[in-house]
Amino acid sequence: MNRKEFLEKLRIVSPGTPLRFALDQIVAANTGALLFFVDDFEKYKPLMQLGFMIDCEFNPNKLYELTKMDGAIIVDENMNRIIAANVQLIPDPSISSSETGMRHRTAERMARQTGKMLVAISKRKKTISLFYDDYSHVLR
Repeated sequence: MNRKEFLEKLRIVSPGTPLRFALDQIVAANTGALLFFVDDFEKYKPLMQLGFMIDCEFNPNKLYELTKMDGAIIVDENMNRIIAANVQLIPDPSISSSETGMRHRTAERMARQTGKMLVAISKRKKTISLFYDDYSHVLR
């Protein structure tokens, strides 16, 4: 990963963006979440057990409401569509993880396996963590 790619991912989750508005709502509601951002949903389907296909326009309030369900939410990486919700992500368990919580461990492994961005929000710690490729960063 190069610096430019990482800065772009940070920009997406920065304060003032629609995504960050949703993330802050999720933290305030104490619900927790796991978000997986994909460029090609079909490509990553083998790593998922689908819940509900949503296929609606991205909206921070809709994203927040969907976090009330268990499982991951799949979002188009261009932030145009919410693709699916209540999804179980199934990364390769042989990929090492330094994380302890289920959401964070899954996010770290999926990011390493796919090279894509994931965001995990801890219900207990009220933290927002960004995972991208082999990198992770706690935002809050």
